[in-house]
Amino acid sequence: MTDGPRWVRREPPLVAAAVAANGKAAARLAAGAARRVRAGTSLRAAADADWLVVIGAPDDLPWADGARYLGWEHGVLVPTTQEPLPAADLWREVFGAPNPGDLLVLMPDLVLVAPMPVWPADPTALESWSGAANGALDEHPPTTDAAGVTRHGPHPDEPSRTPNSRPTQSDSGLSDDVSVVPPPPAGPPVGGTA
Repeated sequence: MTDGPRWVRREPPLVAAAVAANGKAAARLAAGAARRVRAGTSLRAAADADWLVVIGAPDDLPWADGARYLGWEHGVLVPTTQEPLPAADLWREVFGAPNPGDLLVLMPDLVLVAPMPVWPADPTALESWSGAANGALDEHPPTTDAAGVTRHGPHPDEPSRTPNSRPTQSDSGLSDDVSVVPPPPAGPPVGGTA
């Protein structure tokens, strides 16, 4: 088994380029992002039933209590105040980001993989997602939802929504094709020692 990255404090922090949240924090993030988009801010977003990732310029990102702010490191979004060792770009293949342009979010307790959102987020889709977000999360064995997405991480206690319960990237700018992958246990870097 491949060991996951070691995480160390990053000084200085990366510039924020995205914010990710789940549960109630994601609902607050979606609502804040919708307000900003309605005010003319350009944001992109990707989501599944649990996680929302909003991408934008540092000053345009909404604030949400409990959200995690992320910055770009070698084409991978990582926490702004933490650094993975070895470098983030080496984890793209390990965690199954099949296309170089895919969105890969690497966090100490979770990895998110999705097609990179290319269109501006639609505020109506964000508001819909915000209203449907579930704050009660629990650990469950891997499951496959109605859309055929296998989930390996936290998911709602409630039954999964149908694939049509929120608009998709193709019709709204809010991608709903995020795969949650648990990182392997932390340990020495792949192919070497610390």
